[in-house]
Amino acid sequence: MNSSPMHPPLSHGRSTRVLILQPAENRTTPVVCTLEELNLDLPEKRRRSYEALSYVWGSPVGDKEITCNGGSLLVTENCLTALQYLRLKKGPRMLWIDAICINQKSIEERNQQVKLMGDIYKSARKVLIWLGQGNEVLEQTLRQFHRVG
Repeated sequence: MNSSPMHPPLSHGRSTRVLILQPAENRTTPVVCTLEELNLDLPEKRRRSYEALSYVWGSPVGDKEITCNGGSLLVTENCLTALQYLRLKKGPRMLWIDAICINQKSIEERNQQVKLMGDIYKSARKVLIWLGQGNEVLEQTLRQFHRVG
């Protein structure tokens, strides 16, 4: 397996990584996070609570830098924007984001993690959907959905 200091090998076949997104007072503050292993087989009461993020990668190759586990990690512009908007002001936020939590350089790990994605999303406390920065068309569409619901 092609491991890296940022993505050490997972210790358990039904484990994944979650991202701990550090807080920031404003969106322009550089994004800082760490990765932590999470065993999906642990009972829900013993497992740390996290949210899963679903979003469109956009470009397949990241070119925006964030700090993760003390090193530099490149993410797509859409991922960076989502992180900037989703981080809290006062405390860390635990997220599962496929592009960051899965070692994208390891085909073996990617294949193994794809098999777990249903369980990863099902085990999340909440699934967030990032549609991108708002614009008038998106806001009108969301208002329509709100009226229907």
